[in-house]
Amino acid sequence: MLGTLLMLWLAIFAHEADLFYTKSIVALRDQLRHLEVALELVKKHAAAQKTEILQLRLNNTQLRIAHEVMKKDVVAQQAQLVQLQLDNEQLKVLISTMTLTEKDQEDYVRYTEQRIVNLRSQNVGLANKLMASRRQIFRSEQERRVPKGLSQRIADVKTLVNKNINAIDGSTRA
Repeated sequence: MLGTLLMLWLAIFAHEADLFYTKSIVALRDQLRHLEVALELVKKHAAAQKTEILQLRLNNTQLRIAHEVMKKDVVAQQAQLVQLQLDNEQLKVLISTMTLTEKDQEDYVRYTEQRIVNLRSQNVGLANKLMASRRQIFRSEQERRVPKGLSQRIADVKTLVNKNINAIDGSTRA
């Protein structure tokens, strides 16, 4: 009888242990599923952040290019301003020579010619700055990869630079 009780007790103990381990395994499986779902969410979030970083880098590149274009435009406008100042000086000379004596006219012509030379040298300096900025833009474009969507904008910038150079060349010849 003691043996039967012992066997019965062992059977109950084995059954309880089996239930305990089965519950533990089920709980561990549930935890594993939750962790897998959490891992997928983390992966999706990381992918979204990578996409956002790439978009920010693209925006940064676009802003740099726009900044370079604006700097080029400023230099071109300065060159046009110098040309307008030169034209203004020439008009002043024309008006003043109509009313001055011959000696005064000669003195004023010398002064104006010197002023024209100074303005032209300033114009050449601005043209050199324009060329330097163009070289810098070209180097920076070569150093970084240009996204496909910006290739047309770069072609437009190059066309604008060529127009500005032609305008400066035309103004120095005049």
